[in-house]
Amino acid sequence: MKKFTVTTVLMLCSTLLFGASDSMQFSAMDTNKDGSVSSSEFDFAKNKNMQSKIEQGKRLKNAGSSPTFAEIDADKNGVLSETEILKKQNQQMKSRKLEKKANKGQNKASMRNKNQQGQRMGQGKGLGRQNQ
Repeated sequence: MKKFTVTTVLMLCSTLLFGASDSMQFSAMDTNKDGSVSSSEFDFAKNKNMQSKIEQGKRLKNAGSSPTFAEIDADKNGVLSETEILKKQNQQMKSRKLEKKANKGQNKASMRNKNQQGQRMGQGKGLGRQNQ
């Protein structure tokens, strides 16, 4: 049986769950191919990714909340490893999924309240017909 490294597992999960095209890939960011991403490489890749989306006519949703280099650099060594990038991408996707789930629950509760309000006021129960 083949052993998987943490990086390989994170990479597979990230690709399977979130799609390879939606997340910045480490190999694209590591322009000098030294095995790590510097702050300038990160900024260049981020700007290139945003410019590409603009050219494709895509909205830049979540651009304002995208993580900074410092937020991703978990070990604070001044460069990003592939594992650090993948961990942050997975963390963000989990947060967005939970947020989406919470919003969906709020929408259902809001609809329930609207339906109950209408019934309390005699709407939809045929009360107006009894008096005729």
